[in-house]
Amino acid sequence: MSHNTRQRRLAAQRVCDRILSGSRPATMRERLADLAAGGDLDGQPDFYGDGPVTTLEERVAELLGTEAAVFFPTGTMAQQVALRYGAEHSGHPTVALHPLGHLEVHERHAYANLSGLRSTWPTTEPRNPTAAEIGALAEPVGSVVIELPLRDAGALAALPGALVYPEPPHTQRFRLWLPYPAQALDDAALALAEDEKVWFAAGWQETDVPGMAMTEITVADPALDWTTEDVTEIGARFLSRAQDR
Repeated sequence: MSHNTRQRRLAAQRVCDRILSGSRPATMRERLADLAAGGDLDGQPDFYGDGPVTTLEERVAELLGTEAAVFFPTGTMAQQVALRYGAEHSGHPTVALHPLGHLEVHERHAYANLSGLRSTWPTTEPRNPTAAEIGALAEPVGSVVIELPLRDAGALAALPGALVYPEPPHTQRFRLWLPYPAQALDDAALALAEDEKVWFAAGWQETDVPGMAMTEITVADPALDWTTEDVTEIGARFLSRAQDR
């Protein structure tokens, strides 16, 4: 994506009246203002877990009703620690996970290379395993990984000409495939935003499926008032623009 196209996209999304996927881009001034409104800027910065991070952990533990909580800078780091803890706590170094899961496909088997763990697959179907499949494993496991959504699997969506997974979505994030070139869909999203001040979805990528492009949908606060009819109607206008490109 060129710098000019990125700037046009950000500018168009900022002035949209309605947004389906994602949130309105914020400037640095706006982000700092949010921080000033919600944080203790007169307090001391965090120093090895003594400061705002400790406050965050205590707040999360209170909300979840747990004895404690631990903040990790990345989800990948948290996963590795959780799997290692599960293995040491249970005495079982095997992890039950899906072959299409993020740990197998996108993290270079870090659980094995860093912690010496091994995996077993309760199922190879394009869905998460059932309790019965986990119970039927031939060996005990220290941890079970359930990925929501299981992003590298696929299923038929209700939208005409589209694929979405999971179907129906389990969380506010899911992947959407459409039978158009990625560039045509990105151009359609930008045109819709600039002409009608409605943001549908962008960031489309070509896939290994011939003729299909994919993007990840994130349903955040701006989309909570969208109805099924809104999605259908605006989706039709979006696809109409893609067909013209």
